[in-house]
Amino acid sequence: MENSHNQKFVDLNISPKDNLEDIPQKIVNSSIKGLEDTMKIFDYEAYQKAVNCIVNANRNFWSWYF
Repeated sequence: MENSHNQKFVDLNISPKDNLEDIPQKIVNSSIKGLEDTMKIFDYEAYQKAVNCIVNANRNFWSWYF
């Protein structure tokens, strides 16, 4: 499934024919797949830079404040 910006969405594959008991497992499976896909493209370098910026901003704010 895609939106108008060609971003892919996780398809829950839920249909009216599904047993009520099967739906929670389908949701869990889709959530796991989404998390696995996220980890495949996770940018650890950008993550580290963002954390460093937040830490440095916090230090700079408090040193200015006091």
